[in-house]
Amino acid sequence: MPRFEIFHDAGASLLHSKRVWLIQLVGNALLFLLFAGWLLLPVATELHVLLNALAIVALAAAGLVLHAGTLNFYFEQSLNERPLIRSAFGRAVKHILAIGACVGLLIALWALLDLSKPRQLALPFYVRSLLPSFVRVHLAMWWFQIAVEGIVFAIRWIVIPGLILPLVVETANSGFRAFGKLGLAAFRNSVKRASYWMVLLLAAVVGCVAPISLLDWTPEFQNPTLHLEAFSLIARLSAAYVLAVASWLLVCSIAGRFSGPAVGSGDTPGNSAA
Repeated sequence: MPRFEIFHDAGASLLHSKRVWLIQLVGNALLFLLFAGWLLLPVATELHVLLNALAIVALAAAGLVLHAGTLNFYFEQSLNERPLIRSAFGRAVKHILAIGACVGLLIALWALLDLSKPRQLALPFYVRSLLPSFVRVHLAMWWFQIAVEGIVFAIRWIVIPGLILPLVVETANSGFRAFGKLGLAAFRNSVKRASYWMVLLLAAVVGCVAPISLLDWTPEFQNPTLHLEAFSLIARLSAAYVLAVASWLLVCSIAGRFSGPAVGSGDTPGNSAA
């Protein structure tokens, strides 16, 4: 079935991109360490403040190139070409301003969602109050709170990224020209596909829910020691990190695969070279 072929192709593309895996695993860890070091920089003088600002801008630019270059790699791979990592990341550097504009839009939408937090807290009480009393007695408040939290989670990690990602792929590949017909075509080709949203849902669970649950879980040892607890923490951190990177690479693979113009119908990805 075409839908399962998409999953197979996306998974196969991950297995044949070991260098991208290495770049993501090392690059994200390095950026995190540099960010932790940036937090320790002094801000005693105006010069220090300026250096802090330049450093965080450089870190943000490096992060954009890292992820946009990965999207470019999978975009080229979807065209049955042999993608070159150097050219994929080189185009990301060239189009850094356009990519930043897309990411800025993503952050703005997240900020708007955060502004509704007071309403999110009040919504469960309001919805429950609308129900008849004979229904309310069987539904505890926490059911409504979980439902609202689930909806907000879906909007934050599935809907908003799903709407912005096609445009990010196009800006990473063609720059500001994506803010036109190219971006609109990529948007239409992606959001109309059930497979696209299914992968985003899977990635949200594997990349967000699973790592947090893994870090919150504390195994109970019969004879706990400091070394054993430290080993447990390191193992859980490593597993959570790999899960997060793997889910992001899966999203990059499917987003790059669906960004080109569609050929035919159904869930089969198009080839932009056609």
